[in-house]
Amino acid sequence: MKTDDDAFVNMFSLMPRLHELAANETSQSSMLIVCNVWRNASVLRGGKWRVENTTWRRDRWPTFCQGLAFVMTWNFVTYAYQLVHRVPRLWLDDVTYYHCFD
Repeated sequence: MKTDDDAFVNMFSLMPRLHELAANETSQSSMLIVCNVWRNASVLRGGKWRVENTTWRRDRWPTFCQGLAFVMTWNFVTYAYQLVHRVPRLWLDDVTYYHCFD
């Protein structure tokens, strides 16, 4: 599990949900990430969180996991670690997006 230092995690709610996912046949994949998914989010071109066109040309972000908190299987962690050395990286606050997932 990864969380920001200002995140609150209700472990009494999280643990039963993780046990439920583990018991589900569809989650028996070797790689799993559980997160808050953002879809079709607008790219901000002004203000504190602006992203210049030279950094990202599109007006919308691809689907991504918001970075406040997420849970990953160890197999996903090792796979993602291998990718970070081979794929262009785009850094934003609370989000890391690798172009290979687009």
